[in-house]
Amino acid sequence: MLPTGKIAVGGYTDNRYGYLRKFLHFFSSDGHYETSFDFPTGMEIGTISDIALQEDGKIVGVGIDLNRRRQRPCVLRLSSVGKADKSFNKSGFVTIESTGILNSVTVGKNQKILACGSLIIDGHAYPFVVRLSADGDVDFDFYKKWASNKHNAYMDRLNAEETEIATDADGKIVVCGFVNDEHYHKNSPYSADDAVCDLIVNRYTADGKADSTFGDAYGQKRLQFPHYFAYRPSMGIVSRGGIVLLAKICKSAVPERDFMFALAKLVP
Repeated sequence: MLPTGKIAVGGYTDNRYGYLRKFLHFFSSDGHYETSFDFPTGMEIGTISDIALQEDGKIVGVGIDLNRRRQRPCVLRLSSVGKADKSFNKSGFVTIESTGILNSVTVGKNQKILACGSLIIDGHAYPFVVRLSADGDVDFDFYKKWASNKHNAYMDRLNAEETEIATDADGKIVVCGFVNDEHYHKNSPYSADDAVCDLIVNRYTADGKADSTFGDAYGQKRLQFPHYFAYRPSMGIVSRGGIVLLAKICKSAVPERDFMFALAKLVP
């Protein structure tokens, strides 16, 4: 819901040729479709995975930019009336020059933008967290600190994706996601044939370092579901720093078959 009472909806859709097309629609407060919004020139949006509002009413969206037929993570910002915000990277959008997707976005202090998703490298998905300044500059110092965290050392042997990001009342950064690879369980009681997908929650300090007061020494909590696969958990921050997770789990690697939902609450 925008400050003006209008409604913004993100997601993705396919056209009749099977290509993903941009999907960020706006409606008036009484449900009528709005056509006065535009997108930054040069973007070919495939997916808007998530949107967030800044305190000044500007709209931030993340997803995939399909320009030049590459699926690249992107961040866009529109003004409160839906026009491309040229004060954001001089174009209204930022594209990460790597194949992947951004799944979730939140706006922190000083209008800094935090987003998470995954990068695809040599056919494997790797978790990815990025922070941008209010004018669209990528904060590489933050990324270096985040990438240096010890729990990221497992990324070379699994498929992983970050699906939601938020900040708590103390300004700490909480990210949830999942990992899916039999090698991840080589030191667990499960055999490679019984590989399962784990839900992962990481908490970081405001500058991107692992918060050692949360979970293990690397600021991580893991939820294992023996003999189940899990997909794209959602997350909410509740009172006193508690974290609520909702995920679809199923017996098959095909998420549309034999599935159910799991709800969990993690204490701080």
